[in-house]
Amino acid sequence: MDIGCLLGALSLVVVLRTVFVFGAVFRDGQVVIAGNDPYLYVYWVEFLFENGFSAFDPGSLAQFPGALATHDVLVVLSAWLPAAVLGGTPAVARAVLAWYPVVAAVVVGLFVYLIALRVTADRRIGVAAVALFAVTPEVGYRMMLGFADHDALDLVWLGLSALALSHLSTRRRPHLQDIDRASVFTAAILGIGIAGQLMTWRGSPLYVAPLGLFVFAVVLSALRSDRSPAALLVLLLGALGTASILTVGVHLVVGWFSVYRVVTPVLFVGTAVLTAFARLVRDRNLDLGPATGALIGAGTAGIVGIWLFVPPLSAGLTEFVDYMAAYTWGNIIETQSILSGQLGTVMGPIVIDGRRIVDRRDGIEYEGVIW
Repeated sequence: MDIGCLLGALSLVVVLRTVFVFGAVFRDGQVVIAGNDPYLYVYWVEFLFENGFSAFDPGSLAQFPGALATHDVLVVLSAWLPAAVLGGTPAVARAVLAWYPVVAAVVVGLFVYLIALRVTADRRIGVAAVALFAVTPEVGYRMMLGFADHDALDLVWLGLSALALSHLSTRRRPHLQDIDRASVFTAAILGIGIAGQLMTWRGSPLYVAPLGLFVFAVVLSALRSDRSPAALLVLLLGALGTASILTVGVHLVVGWFSVYRVVTPVLFVGTAVLTAFARLVRDRNLDLGPATGALIGAGTAGIVGIWLFVPPLSAGLTEFVDYMAAYTWGNIIETQSILSGQLGTVMGPIVIDGRRIVDRRDGIEYEGVIW
């Protein structure tokens, strides 16, 4: 019965992402990608097929053009490889790109169920969570058939990371010797999720950086309740170490993405500092308030120092600040503050929906999305 309800909820995820747009995506024997930005991935996948790159030759990965290697390379790779297996033609590539968000939505729906089950231990809540995920307009739009942008793959890695974190943070481990193989495996999965996130999208540090706040909150919560966070911090260090090895290794071996996306070593060092901080507070019985204030001050100084004196990392941060300064006052809905009133209530971002527009010029019909 439980499996049937879960399958029903996952079927709802598929139905709401396909039936209303199927005729617009697959028409007249052609695959029409929904939206403008996703056509960039169509271009790159077709470029790889047309210029002699082999999906089964590891050497091809190191020969990607710079404009692709520093872009959302994992999205292109996730379409290029299946398309090569299924025939290696541009038509197949477009079909793969069209269906990939729906497949990703099913995977994320399963992650949502497992996270809810882990946190509440109630299968009914898990099924209800999947149903809510199915009908939420914003994720429904960004993971619908044909919307082959980076968002769907971003959410897969985010869901995997959230699932791993929920397992690590809800299991009690009073001592380091309580760490078992399952916990080590979960930490490795978290590391893979973080690395995958960083390799998927140019703005991926925005998804990964909050992990630093999570670690900070975990340490303070444990110290306030007079518990040792050592076991969890060791597992998180293992996860960040795994992510660091993967991202730095890929960057050095095949030259993918800019240096600012290799941020996991910075998080690793930050987590190590928090581990030492927790040990110092417990061993010296320090007052938590002043010690926390000093830690926040040191952390802020460290971030400012990186911005000012580490050009490879500061370049990405500066680019982000410049982008926000240029577009925050425009009409792009993603740049509006949830507290500005422009989106209605603070729940506005959850229910934003895209509106389809058809433009006919010179006898040709162009289809895209406006906000």
